[in-house]
Amino acid sequence: MKKLAFFLVGILFLVLTGCGDVTTEQAVADAQQTIVVASLVPTITPTPVPNETALVEKINGVLNDNKVVDDLSKAIDAHYQVMDIHFEPAGGMVVIFQIDVLCICVKNVNCCVPERTFVVIAHAMKALGKPLADNVPATVLETHVSCITGNRLIGTVRVPWDELKQYIIDVHGGYQLGNSVQVQYP
Repeated sequence: MKKLAFFLVGILFLVLTGCGDVTTEQAVADAQQTIVVASLVPTITPTPVPNETALVEKINGVLNDNKVVDDLSKAIDAHYQVMDIHFEPAGGMVVIFQIDVLCICVKNVNCCVPERTFVVIAHAMKALGKPLADNVPATVLETHVSCITGNRLIGTVRVPWDELKQYIIDVHGGYQLGNSVQVQYP
């Protein structure tokens, strides 16, 4: 009985090894490729960051053109100037679109507030429209607009980038954007 069992196992082995066209050399090459691929460490591809200086210049150009802030506002309210724009990474991806805005009160010492600063910057970005929105990396999740007077941070408005983008390209209105705004004070 043992001889019959060994004989059947041997025949089964021969039948199974005869299946397929894999040669020993091909099997070794495939195994080597599998080992190489398994040993590779994936590399994180950084998100391309747009020209931040050009964005600062474009937004400031709109602020100076009386498209958003007219001469009356500049005479009795405040002057707004984007000082810096940068994209903050997290985990290899750009996720925060940070805009630092200098606000200078003309007559009233306490006129600079984060909410008004955000409205002015959002209007300037809307005036630039889709070309500005298309320059922001697709990985950005949130926009932070910081209101600074002198060398002091007054506060920061945080809003999801997608909501601001929809406002910039005229898909959403101001009420919808306003509902997603969060203000953070230092």
